[in-house]
Amino acid sequence: MRIQTIAVMICAVAMTGCSGGLGALNPMNMFKSSEDVEMLTPLEARNRRRDPRPLMEQITTLDIEPSPGGALIRVSGIAPTTGYYGVDLLEVNEGVPVGGILTYHFVAAPPPEGRPVTPGGQTLQVVAAKFVSEQVLAQTTEILVIAERNARTAKR
Repeated sequence: MRIQTIAVMICAVAMTGCSGGLGALNPMNMFKSSEDVEMLTPLEARNRRRDPRPLMEQITTLDIEPSPGGALIRVSGIAPTTGYYGVDLLEVNEGVPVGGILTYHFVAAPPPEGRPVTPGGQTLQVVAAKFVSEQVLAQTTEILVIAERNARTAKR
């Protein structure tokens, strides 16, 4: 019984050192809930993009969910009318964090001209998601997603 107790204690002590300095990759240390932030440079950001899709009107939620090998960034927002398609999170700076900030643009293609819109001015909620690897997350302290009218951020 004494040998078993000692073996369990040795295993417990050894397991505490298994993080190897990668505590940031621990799912319990993932990003906290998101919050609205003041728009930084929406016009400059829009002018620098090469993708023709416009920024979505507004972000309503930003969630970071742990996933095997990294995390899933999920953003929902409001489209001004029905018919928007090709909703996506476009990487800024080729998906490399700058100053610890990983930035995305929340975009979608507008409906074709002449398509009927939802009556009564109703809006439509759209969702986009992007996988981020552990290697990128190790360099990231904040995730920023930019829309036309607002931006949301999630920090560690």
